[in-house]
Amino acid sequence: MDPIDNSSNVKAQRAGGEQRANAAQQSGRSQGTPPSTADAASTDEVTITRAATELLQLEDQLAALPDADLERVDAIRKAIGDGSYQVDAEQIVNNLLQAERDLYRL
Repeated sequence: MDPIDNSSNVKAQRAGGEQRANAAQQSGRSQGTPPSTADAASTDEVTITRAATELLQLEDQLAALPDADLERVDAIRKAIGDGSYQVDAEQIVNNLLQAERDLYRL
């Protein structure tokens, strides 16, 4: 994936500045100030990077997936029912500790 393209952030900041400037100009117009030529030339532009497009596609793919693997749920349910389901407490503890370590690395 491509690194994040900050040009869209810069454009958004510029657009925000232009909007504030336009609002200030419009408030001046209400007091009789004529519109400037900058109002007619300003346009809003949004640029989406390839990485952002890929992320949006991944979000769509994830949204299409079921919330749970129903086959796995059924297999575990049957194993619990017939008493063959084994809990690996050590693996659970190791996973919890790793998750805790990962949180502190952020």
